Amino acid sequence: MSQDQAAESKIRTLTGKLVVIGQDIAIEGGPILALCGEDDELGAAVRAYGDLEGQEATVTGTDNFIGGLPVFCISSLTAATVTAPVANADMQKTAPKKTIKRASRKKS
Repeated sequence: MSQDQAAESKIRTLTGKLVVIGQDIAIEGGPILALCGEDDELGAAVRAYGDLEGQEATVTGTDNFIGGLPVFCISSLTAATVTAPVANADMQKTAPKKTIKRASRKKS
């Protein structure tokens, strides 16, 4: 596909395993993914989605070129399993202390 054809490219969807290759992220056996329009289009994609490496994902976007390199510009990316970050590690180390109330003694 030429650069002119890429500019006229239609939105399409790719599905596959996300892999980090060097400093880029791609669909396994497919194109390098980019966040086109960002300052560092290739690096931005790795920073945004690199933690999802190895997961199946559905990527919607368009074909394009960055410096002569064919890429797939991400419009949206949905991973099959999203790993949520641990909330606050310090909070998970200890359970909250329980307060036990004793029955008050009656004065006689």
